[in-house]
Amino acid sequence: MGVHIRYMAKRNSPLTEEEEQEIRDLIEEAGPAPEEDEEQDEDEPMAEPFSVNQFDLPNYQASEKGEILYGNTKVTTDEQIDHWLDLLTDIRSVLPDAEWKVTLEGAEFPWNEGSGSYDYPEE
Repeated sequence: MGVHIRYMAKRNSPLTEEEEQEIRDLIEEAGPAPEEDEEQDEDEPMAEPFSVNQFDLPNYQASEKGEILYGNTKVTTDEQIDHWLDLLTDIRSVLPDAEWKVTLEGAEFPWNEGSGSYDYPEE
């Protein structure tokens, strides 16, 4: 059984060409998410590898909400969640002036200013 991580960044200005390229480079560098646990049900799909297609980089003019990046993916292990959070942390550093929201099945991952990373939602 898997869960979904959803992510969204918005601000009052569109992505610059430089920001978009930096994000694309980070996605490429991140590579695929870790493999499933060996005990995982074979019928359960593996988390998708990172790709630009999973991160919608909308034309800002078309986004009345100011969304400059958004997407979601299904993950099945803590390692996959950590992998995605690491990438989202890196992307956040490219867009420090954006308002971010990252959730796991509706529970928000709080941003920890001290560590500069996402914390797991409290249960």
